[in-house]
Amino acid sequence: MKVLVIGAGAQGGPCVSILSKDPDVKEVILGDVDIDLANKVKSKIDSPKVTVQELNAGNVDQIKRVAKGVDVIITLTLTEFNDNIMKAALA
Repeated sequence: MKVLVIGAGAQGGPCVSILSKDPDVKEVILGDVDIDLANKVKSKIDSPKVTVQELNAGNVDQIKRVAKGVDVIITLTLTEFNDNIMKAALA
């Protein structure tokens, strides 16, 4: 399974860490507008399954691009972005 986690903050980091240890998860993409934060989370987790992408959750087209080919999208960002993330997921 390939998973996109949107949001590298207080919830996103632990979520990605747990997913990276799951044998059914082959890849975790961590998307965040703050690429430096996403890279810090990736470094802390230190798993080859984790990749990072700069992702602005306010941009539906960007979410679609990053989410292409994923099985699951987990949103752990501000609720104001839920509509954009849902539109991208449905597309």
